[in-house]
Amino acid sequence: MRKTKREFYEEIKNLLTDNAQIEFIDSQIKAIDNRNEKVKEKRAEKASGCEADIQARAVAALRNAGRAITLPELVAGIADNEVSYTSSKVVYYIRPLINDGTIIKEKVKVGDRKVMSYKVAE
Repeated sequence: MRKTKREFYEEIKNLLTDNAQIEFIDSQIKAIDNRNEKVKEKRAEKASGCEADIQARAVAALRNAGRAITLPELVAGIADNEVSYTSSKVVYYIRPLINDGTIIKEKVKVGDRKVMSYKVAE
């Protein structure tokens, strides 16, 4: 398995005896930890904004349809000129709404096959 920069610094630190070198290694580890924390915060901030946007668009698209619609129809209803979403991304972000009962997911028969449809809970 590949080692991270932090793991390399930890191994080097264990071999050192000079305090100045150990302090340098500690400062490098701290810098890596700070950078990783900032990256995590940015990712969480970006994801939460995207999640809320997709969820709001999904509920609006379902209300505008006024009936149960399939996933491709839902994805088309959410998409706009600036942004298009994949069906897997839409399903991922509306799953919490399905779990809390805001959106109802059910199987319907379309032609010879059964597909999932989505509608807003009344």
